[in-house]
Amino acid sequence: MKDPPPVLGSTNSQRNQQLSRVLSWSERGFSAVLDQGLFSISNFALNIFLIRWLETADYGAFAVAYSLFALLATLHAGFLTEPLLVFGPGRYAKKRGPYLGTVTNGHWLFGAGFSAVLVAVAIAGFLSSHPTAAGLLGLAAAAPFILYRQLGRTATYMILNPRLAAFAAAVYMGLTLSGVFILQQTGWLSSAMAFLLMGLASLVSGLWLFHRLKPARVPLRNNPLTREVLQDHWHYGRWAAATGILLWVPSQIYYFALSVSIGLDATAQLRAAMTLIMPALAALSAIGTLLVPALVRLRSRDHFRRTVIAGMTVLTFLATLYWLILGSFGEPVLLWLYGERYIEIGQFIWIIGLVPVFTGSITVLGPALRALERPDLVFWAYVLSNIATVTIGLALMTIYGLQGAALGMVAAYATTAVTMTWFLFTGGDKQAALASPE
Repeated sequence: MKDPPPVLGSTNSQRNQQLSRVLSWSERGFSAVLDQGLFSISNFALNIFLIRWLETADYGAFAVAYSLFALLATLHAGFLTEPLLVFGPGRYAKKRGPYLGTVTNGHWLFGAGFSAVLVAVAIAGFLSSHPTAAGLLGLAAAAPFILYRQLGRTATYMILNPRLAAFAAAVYMGLTLSGVFILQQTGWLSSAMAFLLMGLASLVSGLWLFHRLKPARVPLRNNPLTREVLQDHWHYGRWAAATGILLWVPSQIYYFALSVSIGLDATAQLRAAMTLIMPALAALSAIGTLLVPALVRLRSRDHFRRTVIAGMTVLTFLATLYWLILGSFGEPVLLWLYGERYIEIGQFIWIIGLVPVFTGSITVLGPALRALERPDLVFWAYVLSNIATVTIGLALMTIYGLQGAALGMVAAYATTAVTMTWFLFTGGDKQAALASPE
């Protein structure tokens, strides 16, 4: 007996479902880029105004203080936000509310310790009359709220609803841009007040996010879920936090090294150059955040490999296009944004612009390894990157100054991209895929 012919309506239904999935993911991708775009525009504009309105050394002090914040924030990301993306859509998917509430409790405990460390460093700075002391004190007050917003934003990616994050980013942008103008007009603008402004904007947008996310209230003590989450986050986060510290070194250590070897003016110049590539890095970061939970759901080996290759191709192409545009119009952009104060950094725009090109590949490779629950391989990739930084990078900085620091950054990011590619496609992918559930 012959099989019945296919039903036309069934075929159309399958096509409609496929189209619906494509549109859904397109909307999520657009929302993710919009979220990070609005947030990065806010911080980009804030940095531009600080560069224009603060003295060069003062802005250099702001850059050093923010680099210290970035170092401590890697611990928050490693033990809280990054595991949230992996475990939230995975093993805790059926108890998402209590899980998010437990992680939120951990955030406030972490934030209190975070602020205490910054206060101690600020006091030491005041005692030694260091120019970063006041900014560090403002940062100590703002840091828990900046990280609170980041946790809420990450939770929206966990549930694959970045539209919430995009709205919160719009709120953050409105508060920061209006606030910096008010501070400038009243004569109150300083590095400390800039940090406090970021903290206030983060608190307001973070409260709105958690109102929509509705995490469950869970007790801190005598709670089996707390012990379970603590164990899972520690097992995963010890690798992720260590990796975060290693990730901090290639991108941030030069601010400290330049401030010691050349001065805060050189630190400000490097930060001004990095501000030009901030939009590209922010967009890539948003896509990378969305990729982790998406790749967790695509652990089937064939689909996984094809998705990673396609993502690397697209993002590297877009980052290369950004590099070409930035290099071609770098000096006019510098004059328009900064005036003539920072025009000398135009000589290494072509160099620093290569950082997003290599980040395009890392944006896909890193989430792929994390989705396969192999943060250890990400860790070892950054170990090699750090070796390149403290050997080649610092040597180049010592010889060539700012241009050498830029070359050192590019060398570190290239090392990371090459190492992650080798781990995923020749060694790490085979081990991790076999160990992961289908």
